Amino acid sequence: MGCQVPKIKYTSELKNNIEDKSVRLREQISIFTKDSFVFFFTDFIRNHPLREMGTFGKKMKSKLKDSLYLIALRLSSDHIGKLELVLSDKCLKILEVAVDLLNEILREYLDHNNYPDFIDGMEERIKVVIHEATFRTYFQNGKLNYREQELNHARRMFRPHKKKIQDRLGISLNDLVSICEFSEELFHKKWNDSHEFLHNKEFQEIAPLLADGSIKGEAFEELLSKLPDSFFDFVEGPHFSSTFQPSDFYERFLKTDIDIFCSLFAMELDEVNDFLFYSQKNPLEDKPIIKISKKEYIHVYQKQLPTALYNLLYRTLGKTESERNKLNLRRGKVVIENQVFNLFKSFFKKSKEYRFFQNYYIDGIHNEKDLLIISRYYAFVIECKASKMREPLRDMDKAYNRIKDDFNACIQKGYNQCREVESICWESNKIEIVNDNGRNKVEVKTDKLIDVFSIVVTLERFGPIQTNLGYLLKRDIESDPYPWSVCLDDLETFLRSLMLLKNNRVREFINFLTLREDLNEKLLAQDELDVCAMYLERRNQFESVASQHDFILTDPALQNFFDKLYFDKRLKFPQESV
Repeated sequence: MGCQVPKIKYTSELKNNIEDKSVRLREQISIFTKDSFVFFFTDFIRNHPLREMGTFGKKMKSKLKDSLYLIALRLSSDHIGKLELVLSDKCLKILEVAVDLLNEILREYLDHNNYPDFIDGMEERIKVVIHEATFRTYFQNGKLNYREQELNHARRMFRPHKKKIQDRLGISLNDLVSICEFSEELFHKKWNDSHEFLHNKEFQEIAPLLADGSIKGEAFEELLSKLPDSFFDFVEGPHFSSTFQPSDFYERFLKTDIDIFCSLFAMELDEVNDFLFYSQKNPLEDKPIIKISKKEYIHVYQKQLPTALYNLLYRTLGKTESERNKLNLRRGKVVIENQVFNLFKSFFKKSKEYRFFQNYYIDGIHNEKDLLIISRYYAFVIECKASKMREPLRDMDKAYNRIKDDFNACIQKGYNQCREVESICWESNKIEIVNDNGRNKVEVKTDKLIDVFSIVVTLERFGPIQTNLGYLLKRDIESDPYPWSVCLDDLETFLRSLMLLKNNRVREFINFLTLREDLNEKLLAQDELDVCAMYLERRNQFESVASQHDFILTDPALQNFFDKLYFDKRLKFPQESV
């Protein structure tokens, strides 16, 4: 046992350290011109996996969130800057120094001086793990889903309010969604055009010789002269495919609608003036497009556009407390429940024996339940929760209490509701299910059940405290199985992948849930898709880690498995109508 040492609380001194270093970082990067800085990091965000960009990128903790922070920080400075940010030794060395300072700032946010030198007891150690993991997940992880999923969220949530959207914004919901979709089409067309040189026969023959580095002098210059013009255009402007002019949209959309769209989602180069801290809300979250000149715009982070659309519509339609209450009720009671129901309906459609009960009651339980799927041998008890996870605090004790409260209001509550049904299924030979407002009563036999699975579906991700329920979930009996808690987008990605890849999708799902129960209490994973990808791609490893007692740290690159399916156009998310 270590001796007790008083915790050092979050102090003004620590805040000043972060502020001083953030100001220094802004001064360092303000040596670059604003437009070249935006161009460079826009290309870096979208294409960094495709090519080497220097050691600064390897030092970044989160290539996405760090890049977005640096862009907003550079825009917040009124310094003109004279150096063009390009791929040169000089520029890359400056960026490396800047990223070192950025990492110092991030360490300040989780300064271990906030903790005692010796932490007594497992409970205190778990607090530290939960605090750090949740803090990093909240601030350093981008939204890990697919563009079509985000657009569908907007369609489902806001299509009953189409008239109000038109009245308040001057543009229709259908046009807003369609412009978002077309902007992605436009990017891919420009990307293909700007990379045309890759298919050039001369380039394919010459590029390996140039990359070898053995050819120099006049011979090198001669080879360069044979390269196609499109190659030099790309070198000069690798960010080109992310740029657009409003006129690019006029063939399909009205000029007035594009003007409104740009006013809603684009900011001026000199618009950001009150941004400094990494933990501040980044202005690029709501306006992911930057206006470079009168006619030129750039999508800094195009995948954010559907999310920005959702947030805009929520603000537009939730101007009063009454409006917000109605939106929240729809989000928590209608949208998520219907989507989960439809997902499982599609998943089980080839299985004749499965029966669905939505918004049902069970005799002896007074509160309504969300979804029950039951067959002769298996039952799936599903509860849907739309509660949010609030921003984590720096003070560990206060942060832990907030994290725990949010967890209890969402995942713990969902589990408790599942557990009521699960217990009755095990304790009774038959149950009476009532739905359709009491008009329909069905008696279901449960005496032959092999297993009952509890599933808690959340609208938001809760990070490591969701992938490892052993941290915070309370069970009445220690031997009770853990439920599977998963966010809606991850559930959809996994179920659609099972439908795509597995002949007996239901059997595979049952097998996954059975093994998944054993991963709690020994798993550290930021995202559930890492776990799902391990099951699909590395089955033997998944089964091995499920049976062992060692603590497991998942490989964050695992979910590239789903990205490959997606970019190969095999994994698809059908787009709903507005």
